[in-house]
Amino acid sequence: MKNTVRTAVTATLAAATVAALAVAVPAQADPRVGGQIGARYEALGGAAGFLGEPITGETGTPDGRGSYVHFQGGSVYWSPTTGAHEVHGAIRATWAEYRWEAGSFGFPVSDEYDIPGGKRTDFQGGSMQWTATGGVTVIGDSDVAGCPAPFDAATPEQAAGCLARGWEQRSGEVMATYAVNAVVGELLATPHAPMTFDGCSRPATAITATSAGIECVHHIPQNSGAAAPHGVDLHLGIGIHDGAAVVEDVEFVG
Repeated sequence: MKNTVRTAVTATLAAATVAALAVAVPAQADPRVGGQIGARYEALGGAAGFLGEPITGETGTPDGRGSYVHFQGGSVYWSPTTGAHEVHGAIRATWAEYRWEAGSFGFPVSDEYDIPGGKRTDFQGGSMQWTATGGVTVIGDSDVAGCPAPFDAATPEQAAGCLARGWEQRSGEVMATYAVNAVVGELLATPHAPMTFDGCSRPATAITATSAGIECVHHIPQNSGAAAPHGVDLHLGIGIHDGAAVVEDVEFVG
């Protein structure tokens, strides 16, 4: 009888020990994602969270300042000065247009967080916020003088001027702020030409496609050089979106 009792007690203690160990030992982190990026990934729920499965391994950024992993639902970026933070959704897509961490916004310094009516992510060089009504708004400095952020109150004259200065300095990120992607692509594929600004108006017959009926015109002198358009006018069709002017179309006329 004593041996039976002792055996039962021993079995109970053994079961309790196993249960305690099961609680004390944390689940193994995903072996595909290591370091601080892996720790952030697990804190956000791992594969069961909104990021989903990893689609790349540990990958260094081109400039060697940090690393990143892309997931099904977003990315986690890390650098020694910023730590590891996730970026996803429309904010991530906009950050990509600004050349990821290599652009003026640099690495993320926060995860995406709630703001009234939307979401926001902070970066080394500014912030990006999203709302259902306004989409993504960028808030930060730019590398073209006279074209500051935020860019949600640009006039047609400012949009036309900053697009031209961005084209001159080959700053795709500034051009993308003041114009739709098709316009940016067309101008970046065209050599820049010195020009003068002739102003904006609402012509009875618009040369460019514009949702607001506004055209802005830059004149390119005849002596601007054979490598670039010369002796013509650059017509910019302007749209107004959420109160900000955006170049929707471009035509070389003359």
